Amino acid sequence: MNKHQRTKIKAIILTQIESLTEESQAPENAARTKLRLERLGTALRRIEADNYGKCFKCEKPIQKSRLLVFPETMLCTDCLKKPGEQT
Repeated sequence: MNKHQRTKIKAIILTQIESLTEESQAPENAARTKLRLERLGTALRRIEADNYGKCFKCEKPIQKSRLLVFPETMLCTDCLKKPGEQT
């Protein structure tokens, strides 16, 4: 993943974090929102450490189209499809 692509995804992540922190969250969604914020924060740290975009399971590149929609993902679609795996 090149610098331009990382910058684009970083902007998406920051926008999503801002959106989640500014929205009025119902109490029943608070845990899910907190988990998503933690995952987005981890994605930002991985971008800064230059190890973003690789699947944690198989170490192959995660599809850029998937990262644009789910920038916090840590698994490629192949590993995600395997039983028992989650994003």
